[in-house]
Amino acid sequence: MNLTKQRLGQLAFIIGALIIIILFIFAWNALRNQERQNLEAANTLQAANTSVSAQQLTAQADVETAQMQAKISRAKELAALSTAERDKDPILSYLLGLEAFRLLDIPGTRS
Repeated sequence: MNLTKQRLGQLAFIIGALIIIILFIFAWNALRNQERQNLEAANTLQAANTSVSAQQLTAQADVETAQMQAKISRAKELAALSTAERDKDPILSYLLGLEAFRLLDIPGTRS
């Protein structure tokens, strides 16, 4: 009878150890899956941030282009007004031409 209790104790120990090992494997697998999901989320976030940064750069470039186009347009407008006023009011013509040149030094504002 003593031998049976000893064998039952050993069997219980082995079963308990197997249960602990199985639980450890499940926990390790769950942590691995969570780590994989976290990595995928981080990669998605990084891709989104990269996309936003690219869009911001594009938007900034578009703003700068629009501002330069507006400046060119205004300088050409002032130069045209200067030319139109040359015979009627030479002083106004000179001032308009000077302002056009001051605004932007391009061939159309140099004369």
